[in-house]
Order: sequence, then C-alpha cells, then structure tokens
Amino acid sequence: MSEHFDRTPTPRQAVRFGVHARGIARAVMGRGGVASGVLVMGVLGIYMLGLGILGLRMPGLGKLGVGTLGPEVCDPSEAPNELAAWSGDDPAVAGGRMASGAPSPLAPPTYAGGAGRDTRDAESSVTGGESAAQRSEFDTWDPTRAARGEVTGFLGVSFNGWSPPDPHLAVGPDHVLLSTNGSLVVRDKSGDLLFETHLEGTSGFWGELGAGSYVFDPEVAYDPAEDRYFVVAAERVSVIAGYLLLGVSASGDPTGAWHKHRIDVTPLAGSWDVDSPNLAFSESAVFLTADFFQPTPAHLLVTMDKASLLSGGAPGLHSYLHTRSQSFGLAGSPRADQLPYLIEHLDVDQATQVRLWTILDPLGNPSLTSIAVDVPSYAEPGVLRSLGTTMEIPLFDARFWSATRVGSSVWACHHVADAVGGDAKTRWYEFEMNGWPDSGLVPYLRQSGTIDPGDGVFTAFPSIAADELGNAYVAFTRSSANEYLSIARCYRTAADPLGVMSTPSPLWEGTGPYHGDRWGDYSATVPDPFTPGAFWTHQQSASNSSQWATWVFAEAISTPSSLPGPNPMGLPTNAGIGTLAASPNPAAGAIRLSLELRHSAHPTGSGASETASGTVPVTGQDAIRLFVHDVRGRAVRHWFAKRSNSKRFETEWDGMDQRGQPVANGVYLVSAVPAGRLGAWTRSTQVVVSR
Repeated sequence: MSEHFDRTPTPRQAVRFGVHARGIARAVMGRGGVASGVLVMGVLGIYMLGLGILGLRMPGLGKLGVGTLGPEVCDPSEAPNELAAWSGDDPAVAGGRMASGAPSPLAPPTYAGGAGRDTRDAESSVTGGESAAQRSEFDTWDPTRAARGEVTGFLGVSFNGWSPPDPHLAVGPDHVLLSTNGSLVVRDKSGDLLFETHLEGTSGFWGELGAGSYVFDPEVAYDPAEDRYFVVAAERVSVIAGYLLLGVSASGDPTGAWHKHRIDVTPLAGSWDVDSPNLAFSESAVFLTADFFQPTPAHLLVTMDKASLLSGGAPGLHSYLHTRSQSFGLAGSPRADQLPYLIEHLDVDQATQVRLWTILDPLGNPSLTSIAVDVPSYAEPGVLRSLGTTMEIPLFDARFWSATRVGSSVWACHHVADAVGGDAKTRWYEFEMNGWPDSGLVPYLRQSGTIDPGDGVFTAFPSIAADELGNAYVAFTRSSANEYLSIARCYRTAADPLGVMSTPSPLWEGTGPYHGDRWGDYSATVPDPFTPGAFWTHQQSASNSSQWATWVFAEAISTPSSLPGPNPMGLPTNAGIGTLAASPNPAAGAIRLSLELRHSAHPTGSGASETASGTVPVTGQDAIRLFVHDVRGRAVRHWFAKRSNSKRFETEWDGMDQRGQPVANGVYLVSAVPAGRLGAWTRSTQVVVSR
C-alpha cells in the first residue's frame, strides 16, 4: 500500500448517493426518423438527443462612478451608487528503451441504441430541459462555497446507446463542455443544460462536412490564453478512410458558432483505422495525435497553425508518422515557450521505465525525439471486477490516457499492477522536465505514488490534473468483489510531502451491480481557470444494470489567502510589469483598468532605476486574466483582456459577479495575471463598490 495520510472529508464532502434505483430520465424532444448504416465495427444506428440553449440572465447595471481611495475615501452618503478605486500595487510587495511489440489493440466503442437518432438538425433548440431532480443530487457549483472546500456536482450525460462512454470535459470561466461517445453537451457551472448535440451522421456536430455514422473517442479542451474551446474526434468510413474531426469555438461561448474541420488522415497514416485521438496546444500551434493498427502500429502527429484555426481559416497541416509503437499520452500547455510532451507506456511484462517524447519544429518539418526515464516497476493489469456480477471489464493495458504539462512538470497517471494480470491500481507521476531537450539536461521522476486502498480493491481508469500553484487532483473508478463500481478521488496540495496523496474518498458510491462489458475507457480531470485550487472531473457511473450515466464533480482543495493583502493567489510580482491602474468611466458605469508593460532600460543589478515603455517582458504575452476577489479571498469574477497595443492592456469591470449579478458593497481586489501562466506574476489594485 502506498504512503498516504488521512485527510478525512467533512460530512458535506463525503457525499454518498446512488442513481441506480430510479435511473435517470431525460426528455427527448421531437424524436423522429431513423438514420441507420451498416458498419464493419458493428454500429447499428444513431438516435437524437434532446438539446437546447438556455440564456443566462444578465441584469442591468445602474449608474456607476469611480473616485479615489486613500486620503479621499468615497463617502457612500455623497455618492450612494458609485464604484471607487485606487491604483497601484501595495508598496510592501517587491518587484530508455522502445517497446518491441505493439500494445494490445483497443476495441473501439459500439452502439446499440435501438431507436436510432433523429435525422433532423441536431443543433435546433429544445424547450423545457431537465428538471432539478434529473440534473443533480448535489448542491450546485458556487465559487464562494467551493472556496470552503465543499464538493459539488451534477449529471453530465445520460446513456445514449454507445459503450463505453469515454467521458471527457473542458472547463472555462462560465461553461463546462462535456463529451462522451455519441454526445457533446454544454452546461453552466451549476449544471443547467445549455446545449446538446450528437456527434455522428449528417445531422451531427460535423454533419455539414459530410461526417459519417461512426464518430467516436471525442475529447475536449479549453485554452485559457485564447478563451476558446476545442473538440476532436475520430471517424472511420468502413475500411476505406479515416478522419480526424476538429472543432474550435468562434468565441468564449461554446453554445455559439464553431469553426469545424474534417481532416483525411488516411494518406498521412497509410491506414483507415484511426483511433484514440488526443488534443493539445501551445500558444502558436494546435496538436492532434491518433493511433493506427494497420499495416503496422503507428502514432500520427498532426500540427496546425493556431491563429488560423481561431479565425476560421485553413489549418495549415504538418504531420509526422511514428511507427512501431502507439498510444502516447499528450501533455500540452498554452505557453508560447512550452511545446507539448508525450508519454509512452513501454509494452513489456514488467516495466521499469517510461518514455518521454517532445516535438521538434512543429510548424515546419515536425519530428519526435525521446528519452527513457526510470520509474517504479509495474505490469499491465488484468480485468476490473465488482460486486453483484460475474462480468469482467477489460482494462486493455497500462497506456497513459491522462497527462498534462504545468510549468516545467509533466503530470500523468495510468492503471498498473504489481504483476501481469494483477489487480489494477492507479499510479500517478510528476516528471521534472529540466528544459529538455534544449537545456542539455535530462528529465527525472520528481515524485510518484500508487493509489492502493488494499488487497482486492481496484482503482482504474484514472485522470489527473495539476495547477501552477502546485496542487494536484486524481479521480478514478473504484470497485472490488465487495463493492459496486464507484467514483473516488485523491489530491495533494503544494505543501504536502513529495509522493503523498490524501486518503481515497468517495465522490459517488454505487448502489447496484453493473452487467455491461465495457467501462471507461478513460475519464478527464482539469483545474478550474477561475478559482485557483479548484478542480473538476467527469466520471462514469451506472444508471442501471447495463447502462451508464456520467457525473461531473467540482472541489476546491486549497483556497487563496484573504484580503486586504495585495496578492490573494500568492503569486510573484514582476518588475518588468507596470502598475495595474484603475480610473473612472462614468459613461459606461464601470471601472477602467489599465496595465502598462515595461522593461528595465538597464541590466538588473546595474544600480539604475530608469524604466522605459517597451515590448512585452513575457514572451508572446497577448492576453491577461483579471480576477476579482472579495475581502474573504473568494473569487467572484474572472475575464480576459487582449493587448490593446504593444505596450498596454485595457479592460473594464462593470461591478458584476460571474453570474451577472451586482456584487455587494465593499472592498475588492482586482488582480491581473498572464493568461495560461498563472504562476508567472501578478499585479493588483483595490476597488470599492458603494451603491
């Protein structure tokens, strides 16, 4: 059993409930005709899911003015409906070896929905939507409550005929984008359904591009540097052709317009059997990867120009085909100077290494280079067993379904066993990359651990996330011969000793047996971009003996320090970043915020204090994130600002919280941090709301 310490959840954290007994019903509007197709992979047809768009109410804002604080405090009796601000930061804050054979082939998902999908437009609106009882058995997400360490959650996607669901998610400031095989869903952070569509066929998400009836393995991602959402999926057309399907939201609203692409990868890979796509991005490029089985195991890398994709232009494809092995985890980062890394499980009986890869010249002539890193020994697990059924669920192998790059680290996890065919246990890692390969240094394993609650207890299909504050969160499926399939999690904060995770704690406890033959195959966990220290996960549950549903959970494991300190997120300042200034904009009823970008005119340590306006001191910094915290340190608002010119960011705060409601009177701290680089620097200023 791995080393761990007890971090027992509060009664509100240890939420235990089940949905087996009553199932989960969803109203499907306008069920119509059947679109069927005969596929080699055994897909029988597709049916229509209910979908809809529910607008968020944005109340009007009264007259807001701006004054100054300090010696001249705004008197509410003299200005009963004003916002007041002062400018400036607090002066107290100073500036291996390759696998010899291919991994076991992964059986693709199957469809057995019966009724078939509606062939009409999949993106028309639906009235009504889901009831609160159908949607959730938790309290709804609220950043102020999350900051007190409570678990919140809601229904993700109901059973749609596909198996397994392969749940994935992306979280932005306001929206949660969910994908499973067969479904793409947008909810707000309280779980309200905003939009839903199916993925396959002429009426599906990519139907306008001619996508066929076998679209599978979708993944989604959110890019905080650009405030955009991405979705990727694989498509097979019998044994004729394979495609990667890509969608990029046209704005920060995933219920709105999307730029869509259907990329024929058959000539790039020499095969039609595309499988298991992955998605990542840097500041300048978007990366897609996929597995192929014939005529030889291969892993395809496709790189695209990000700016062109964001504007709806041609992707500008570049590709590289790696042969002899496959099934890499893809760990990306939006930072301009951080290319993605890939992590490969070596397909041997008893592995003592993993292989790390990175991409060279991604937008020119891309290629891969790799290095082996020693890890604690592990083998491929056997099958997943659970209470009340003789069904054994295949785990396939120990591939890395989940990996992420944060700063100089790669975090990854997979299910492993002590010996070949043994009980599955979740293994997690943090690799320090040391600037490899450009630095001349080599990566090493900084820490790792195995989530092992005891003999005979399985922990499988995990996903991991980490943030730039040093926190990490792992969620996974748990079961045993005496336990139904359940959802659990562990986490560690930056202050915890290396190699330590909290004691596994349930997020959802099964209440009955599951008789399906597939589970997983993967899940997703991500940090919240609006609430530092908070994480979201999308996991599978059983809705009855042979069907599934998915659930979304959110939990804050560490919270920012309280105001009135100048730096609620505990981030460093940067002498090259100018003062965050606040000034009135009475006509708009808002506070204008401006951040000047500077660089030192003399080398550090020269003794000179002269500064001059200049270029951005952080390479490629074109966007910042603004956070508003109240006096208790709770994040109440978040938004993005683009550079208005080469030297300055400008934006406004209208005195509203993230839900569009006016904030209460009082003191607030506005902090600017670089988009996608939360740990790099911060600049802050205090404002007062008085109405």
